Amino acid sequence: MTENEEEEFDPYIYMEEMYPTMETGKVEKYLVGPGDTVKKGQPVAELVAEGYWTLTAPLDGVIEEVYIDEEEYVEVGTPLMEFKLIEK
Repeated sequence: MTENEEEEFDPYIYMEEMYPTMETGKVEKYLVGPGDTVKKGQPVAELVAEGYWTLTAPLDGVIEEVYIDEEEYVEVGTPLMEFKLIEK
């Protein structure tokens, strides 16, 4: 991880805006859960919002907690899960 990434670290994975007019999306299925180690770019959830999308991990880490249930609709920007960085 670069020094810049450490300074800007946000411990949440959010419902991302998958297209310009997206306001809400549904968590179809989680592909990881609490305690799982993830790598940057690894798929962590499948989303539905006028199509199917895959949400990926922003950095290497360990999933700490999942906040939103599968099949639940949430607004863009809502935290879906929390993770911590892997200490190297």
